[in-house]
Amino acid sequence: MPKMKTKSGAKKRFTVSASGRIKRAQAFKRH
Repeated sequence: MPKMKTKSGAKKRFTVSASGRIKRAQAFKRH
C-alpha cells in the first residue's frame, strides 16, 4: 500500500491524548 493512502486512514487512527500528544495505534504502527 502506498504511504499516501495510509496517511488518509492514519488521520482517523490518530488520537490526541489529554497531554496534547499524538498517540498512534500500535496495530497501525506495526502495519
